[in-house]
Amino acid sequence: MDVHWIPEANRHMTLAFLGNIPVPGVDSLVSSFDEAYGQTVRFDFKMTALSRFPGPRGRIIALVNEPDPALQHVFQITLDLVHGNGFEPDRKRFRPHVTLGQIRQAYGVKESFFQPANISLDICTVRRYQST
Repeated sequence: MDVHWIPEANRHMTLAFLGNIPVPGVDSLVSSFDEAYGQTVRFDFKMTALSRFPGPRGRIIALVNEPDPALQHVFQITLDLVHGNGFEPDRKRFRPHVTLGQIRQAYGVKESFFQPANISLDICTVRRYQST
């Protein structure tokens, strides 16, 4: 299986994807995030499995988790801040995962897998990333 593995420093969980937004809007949004997250983010989070994502034939190899009330709360805060600053995030359903790798040619890969895991993470920060 030909897989492009994501460097450890680039692994993350996306709460909201905004696309291209004007620079003045970014400053206001970041200020709102800093204020809100400084008071709310601190919880334990468990990754429960390694699997193909978003489904058995997906091209992503990811760590996934069961629904988590603390993460759902941070996600809702994120959406509220994004909307409150006049932006519209990507409307896909929130499916928390951490991408570890991408299968380069998924059509040739028939294997589906689901490997239970018990990885506990101490979540204490939310960061903003710019995709390039």
